[in-house]
Amino acid sequence: MQENNDAPITKTCGIDGMHCTNCSASIERAFGKEEGIDVKVLLAQNEGVFTYDPAKWNEQKIARKLKSLGFSLHRESKVDWDLARLIASAVLTAPLFVFMILMMADVHYPHWVNYLQFGLCTVVEILAGVRFFLGAVRDVKQGVLGMDVLVTLGTLTAYVYSAVLLFAYSAHMLYFDTAAMLLTIILVGKYVEGKAKVKSAKALKELMALTPDLATVLRDGQTVEVPTEEVSLDEILVLATGSRVPLDGVVLSGVADLDESMLTGESMPVAKAEGDKVVAGTVVVRGNLRVRVTATTKETYLASIIDKVYQIQQEKPRLQKIADRIATVFVPAVVLLSLACFAATYWGLHKELAASISRAIAVLVISCPCSLGLATPLSIVVGTTRAGRMGVVYNDSEIFEKMHGVRAICFDKTGTLTTGAFGVVESESTTQLNDVAYTLESVSVHPIAKALCAHLSGEGATLVEGLDPQEIAGEGVEAGPFRMYKRDDVVYLARGSEEVAWWRVEDTLKEDARATIAKFEASGVAVYMLTGDSESVALSVADKLGLPKDRVFARITPEGKLEAIKALQAQGLKVAFVGDGINDSLALSSADFAVAIGSGTQVAISSADVTVGSDKLEQVYEALTLSRKVYRNIMQNFAWAFSYNLVAIPLAFAGILSPLVAGCCMAFSNITVVVNALRLFGVRLDKTNKRRIKQ
Repeated sequence: MQENNDAPITKTCGIDGMHCTNCSASIERAFGKEEGIDVKVLLAQNEGVFTYDPAKWNEQKIARKLKSLGFSLHRESKVDWDLARLIASAVLTAPLFVFMILMMADVHYPHWVNYLQFGLCTVVEILAGVRFFLGAVRDVKQGVLGMDVLVTLGTLTAYVYSAVLLFAYSAHMLYFDTAAMLLTIILVGKYVEGKAKVKSAKALKELMALTPDLATVLRDGQTVEVPTEEVSLDEILVLATGSRVPLDGVVLSGVADLDESMLTGESMPVAKAEGDKVVAGTVVVRGNLRVRVTATTKETYLASIIDKVYQIQQEKPRLQKIADRIATVFVPAVVLLSLACFAATYWGLHKELAASISRAIAVLVISCPCSLGLATPLSIVVGTTRAGRMGVVYNDSEIFEKMHGVRAICFDKTGTLTTGAFGVVESESTTQLNDVAYTLESVSVHPIAKALCAHLSGEGATLVEGLDPQEIAGEGVEAGPFRMYKRDDVVYLARGSEEVAWWRVEDTLKEDARATIAKFEASGVAVYMLTGDSESVALSVADKLGLPKDRVFARITPEGKLEAIKALQAQGLKVAFVGDGINDSLALSSADFAVAIGSGTQVAISSADVTVGSDKLEQVYEALTLSRKVYRNIMQNFAWAFSYNLVAIPLAFAGILSPLVAGCCMAFSNITVVVNALRLFGVRLDKTNKRRIKQ
């Protein structure tokens, strides 16, 4: 990215050293006090989005600021230092584990072995513990207590207590093994967690890599390869078999089959010919095309998907904000609880000092604020990344909660449930009236208007100069004394109040319409159809779809669609709406959850919560199913995080769990949340949800 002094610069950089929500909060808090820079930290990706004034900040200054806070900008390295640190700690901890077993078995060993334990543990504390110690100091300076504080208190208490016993009293019952094993076990959990974050980030990078670096264009009659970012609007792309489409465009000539699976989920190649749209990232399987560029690198459909994914992953939904607030009071509460545990055990139960300290350490170590902090963002990262692979764009971070509990879904008919591939089967007109009709319908994006224009063009119709047609939502097109409108399955051209020409059109259902509706119904979601068509046409379509008559709203205006949705909401139903056209913007805005078909108008897409890249209705079902599964995954993570702490902390307080077991439990808790979130990459979306929603 080129830096200049005219505008703020935005960079996304990896950040090393973050463990929990308090880490990310401390970075945002520290930079929030600085002028000329704004930072959003993405804990689930170990990244930060830095927007700064280049006159006041640069990457070196950001790195210095992070270093002062105990973090660092991520640098690519051939050596996996986290793994190296983990292996070294494990090797040094292994002898301590053996000595612990010998001590528990009451096997005698020379006293010098205790000094060896001290040495081994000291090295582990330095190798594995420094990152936590520095983080704890940073947190205390900033007035916050995070996971680093808990780990530091737990391991240093065991280490210092054992050192005092060894050097002051030459004691034999020591806890160096506990101090070292705590750090090693926690490192194992953090390493697994880090690899999971890398996997989710890699999936998004693979999506970004779909745009090729070079494009073949036609310039001065010659084909040349140039950087994709240097290609301008209206330039001609030359695509051959095996080429990956670099930019969105419209086919000027040629015939080819394109693999769009990476964006739409469509497994079969899609035929493209003159006039068809192609999108960046797809691959020419067979054939050759010349394509006029309609979008530059930052404006392609693929770029919009990636931008939205990043945007949502930067946002904090309501659930995450609640979790963050809980995390800020969780750690101080655990520290107080640990002190109370020590006091109750030592003075209340009159246990030995070693046993009292052991219980207090177990309480510190077993508590797990990280699972709370990761419960929402990691699920959203995985969910939005998978959606991006499907060509599905989520438009805000609250949509997963919005989709939860949807009990009714309303579909627009034309272009949504039907193909929109209308054909004129009968007409009555003249050459002059054909020209007028062609001029009026040319401004409309409605599928019927497109089909009629194609028919009239084939009849030799041309544009009439002087007419200024205007499309009126739900009513048709007007220009001067002429007006075009649809009644039932007939399009009329009227001059004043007199109908002077007409064209009968027919539409066909999408192949997967009936099956998709059946899936929604089987999942407990009631399906409704809203259309401006006559009741007879609407009921005929409903019959083919298997919809009951009372689920059909016919002959309604855009305002009527709005009222229909409000009527369903008044019954206590949470309503989703799926549409694709200008007539649907009101309905999309009023629905609890709005879905726009990717081929629809920009008005529809901008009003939607979700944009589906494919025209296949099956993908609508999969997109909504994924939304539900992400929300359910978040709830599972929260349920685990809360139940784990509610059960584990009392067990540690009661002395049932040793510090060593507590450390294992804490690492397991983190790994459980991470693995559960990663399940979203492989979960089936095409299967009917047998768990019906109660109506």
